Amino acid sequence: MASPLASSSRLHDPNFPPALRITSSRAPQQAGDAADADAADDIYADEADIAAYGIAGRIWEAAYLLRLYLRPSHPLLHFSPPCPLFDAAPRLVELGAGVGYAGLHLARQLSSHNIGGQLVLTDLHNVLPLLQRNVGRADVPSSTAVEVMPLPWGDASCARQVRQHLESGTQGKAALTHILCSDLVYFPELLAPLLRSLLHLTDCASGSGPMVVIAYKIRSLEKEAPFWHAFGTWFDFEPVLCRRRCKDGEEWERFGAKMSHFRSAHETSAAQSRQTEPQREGEEAAEEEEDAPDQYFLFLASRRPDTQGALAPSNDAQLLQGWRIWPTAKPSSGAADPPSGEREAEQESREAASRCEMGSGGERFEELLFLALNGG
Repeated sequence: MASPLASSSRLHDPNFPPALRITSSRAPQQAGDAADADAADDIYADEADIAAYGIAGRIWEAAYLLRLYLRPSHPLLHFSPPCPLFDAAPRLVELGAGVGYAGLHLARQLSSHNIGGQLVLTDLHNVLPLLQRNVGRADVPSSTAVEVMPLPWGDASCARQVRQHLESGTQGKAALTHILCSDLVYFPELLAPLLRSLLHLTDCASGSGPMVVIAYKIRSLEKEAPFWHAFGTWFDFEPVLCRRRCKDGEEWERFGAKMSHFRSAHETSAAQSRQTEPQREGEEAAEEEEDAPDQYFLFLASRRPDTQGALAPSNDAQLLQGWRIWPTAKPSSGAADPPSGEREAEQESREAASRCEMGSGGERFEELLFLALNGG
């Protein structure tokens, strides 16, 4: 039983909402199949981590889909577009990394294919011990640097520190090339802070900035739709599609729509070895047609160049409605961040002397989700 001190410290912790009741997860695939397991997966403590870290201690389901995409090529599927993280060594930030499942898998893939890179896994301050433990257990080769830093969603100062950290030693290269998000769209009160962090990290002098890779599972579309509407006013996007390598002529479909998308080559081979030919053909045909039990999506997104330089309003409701602010005065510069109260006052002053406009484009996400959910 938790001590009164421990319980009181969790009152305002988003990882411990009231009446939290969660257990460890597994990939949404046929019973008896392992979740694309490898020897490194035993670093995750599952139930013990959930007890200690709440939501952050669990592997959430969209991460299993994302993991199958985070590799140079998939042995069973063609992707459109293919994973962009293996063209050159990425300099990447993962938001809300939790146990580090997606980021650490990516780090191992980058090392095993001699690509390397620099990954910064971020979460709340009180989740960092969990991330640090798992980074140590993963023992990723030094060719891929994996670091842990705090970045509470919506905290501009922490986002700035992460970007400055990545800028050191870039020698003219892009300081931040990619942002990884796995199953982060859920609680309504966290939608605006999450969007703010994405805006902080993708703000740049020109161009579209770093690419964002988002794995998403629908839980309550009515509650989550405001995020996608607002996100679409700031970002261009495309869904990841797939088709089987053995059938190049078939139609592309949304990656994550079918049960078969969650199976690795290892799982397929193991299942086939236990079956006769007629059994194998019958089960494969059934699985190809079987929809995944939940709605999953994988998106690639980049900041719309016409939004660079705009500010997010300080009011969460206005941000989620699609408003943006064009400042008439530049922010103050300096080596150190001003105190929190001064930052808020400066933001309010800039907003008062700025031009506001309603962004467009949010309906594109809504149209995509509607078509996907209705078989279009």
